[in-house]
Amino acid sequence: MFRESGIVAVDRLSAREQALDEVHRLVSVEWSAARSGREPLRLSSTFLLRRGDGGLRVVVYLNHHDVRALLSGTNQRSS
Repeated sequence: MFRESGIVAVDRLSAREQALDEVHRLVSVEWSAARSGREPLRLSSTFLLRRGDGGLRVVVYLNHHDVRALLSGTNQRSS
């Protein structure tokens, strides 16, 4: 989907981590998606991580955008 929309690279701009308890972390991330011949897109997402025997695992991944609409140019940031 990203490649078809002309995205050539995605870079993390920032990340903030908040400990919720001994097991869970909330991580908010801002991304920049470079596009061929167009301005880069700014994307935001949040991850809920849980620490287990194998390390941290993603429990919830939340986009703050309608990614399909954003890539097609029909929507802006939704939150």
